[in-house]
Amino acid sequence: MKHLTVLFLLFTSAITLSQQHEIIDSDEILSWDPVRRLTWEDFKGTKDPNKFGLNDAMTTYKLEILPEMVPVDEDDNIHGYDKMDIATYFYKKKSWMVKRDVNLLVYEQLHFDIAELFARMMRRGFEELKRKKISKFNDYQRVYADFWRYCKSYQQEMNAETQNGRDQEAVQQWIDKIYKELKEVEAYAK
Repeated sequence: MKHLTVLFLLFTSAITLSQQHEIIDSDEILSWDPVRRLTWEDFKGTKDPNKFGLNDAMTTYKLEILPEMVPVDEDDNIHGYDKMDIATYFYKKKSWMVKRDVNLLVYEQLHFDIAELFARMMRRGFEELKRKKISKFNDYQRVYADFWRYCKSYQQEMNAETQNGRDQEAVQQWIDKIYKELKEVEAYAK
């Protein structure tokens, strides 16, 4: 079916969130939402057959540190560190499908749900730093980097155990597992 390829965007997005962290639903980006599930209409990208071979779909997401631009002084202290947060975005124009199959869509949603799980873990890590009044940029970056690596590893583990979504019983086990894990860190949902 597909091999998860995660596009980690290093550029600064032109999208900004309000203080209430409203759901972004534009032509380009969706913010993760527990109620709104992905639809095939959200996959607006085009497959590059030279890169993705026989894959039928790809979900592209980003875990973004907010605010996008944070002032950091010469001692590595973030000014306004108490506002540090994480957003989980789905990129419509970078996500694509070539086959509309309900099981494949469920599998793609699972990738996005795993991304949100790790965003919540990052938020929890940020909150621990904030409680300790730690303002060092490198500490926040370390939390992000550690959970980002773990997220990629977790996605690969899910791909292997579900045979890239072909094993529907294994996919359902992962859905149950991720739902439970999301509940465990629900306090860190947006």
